Amino acid sequence: MKYRLLWYITLTIGLLFPLHVSAQCSNTEKIRLSSLAQNVVVTYDYIEENGQVSFYIIMTNLQPEFRVRDVNNQRDYAYTSSELVLYGYTPNTNYRFDIYGTGECSNKRLYSHYITLPGYNPYYSDPICIGVTNSICQKWIHINYDYNTFINEVSKLKQEQPVEPAPEKEKEVLGIYDYLIIFFVNYYYIILPIIIIVCLTIIYIQRKKESLF
Repeated sequence: MKYRLLWYITLTIGLLFPLHVSAQCSNTEKIRLSSLAQNVVVTYDYIEENGQVSFYIIMTNLQPEFRVRDVNNQRDYAYTSSELVLYGYTPNTNYRFDIYGTGECSNKRLYSHYITLPGYNPYYSDPICIGVTNSICQKWIHINYDYNTFINEVSKLKQEQPVEPAPEKEKEVLGIYDYLIIFFVNYYYIILPIIIIVCLTIIYIQRKKESLF
C-alpha cells in the first residue's frame, strides 16, 4: 500500500510537471553554423564632422540562424537582414563581435570577429601642417596633444627639418641655327637693310644685263 501510494504521487507529479528535455546543439550543426559565421565580413567606415570622427561597423553575410553580440558594449542584435550596421564607435579602440546561434544552438558561441579602429588626428588639416611630412600631421594617427601643444610640436619639427636646396636649372644647349636666330633677332635692324640693298643691287644688275641684249 505504501509503495502504491508513492507510485501514484510520482505519476501525479510527472503529469503535472512534465520534464522538459531541450534539444542539444549537435556537432554537425555547430560545425555548419561555425563555418557560416566565419564567412561574416566585418568592415568599418566613418563620419567626419567638425573636427571629430565617429565610426560605424558594417557586418554582411549574416544568416537567419545568427544573433550578434557586441562584447564591448554588452549588446545583442537579432537577425533582421543579411547586413547589420552599428553606429557610434570611437577611434583607436579594439572591438569584438561574437556570433551566436539560435534555436538549439542559441547558447553556443560560433565565432568571434575582432576589429581595430585607427586613431584620429583632429588637427591634421591645420594650415601649420602644410609641407610637413612627419606622422604628427597624418590623419589616421592617435594624438594625445591639445591644440597648443600640437602647434608647438609641429613648429619644432619645422625648425629641425632641413631645407632642401632648389634644383639647379639645366643649361640649355644651343645649336648653330639657334645662335643664328638669336643673332638675327638682336641685329635685324642692321642685317635687314643690308639684305634689301644687296637684293636690289642684284636685281638692278640683272636687269641691266638683260637690257644690253
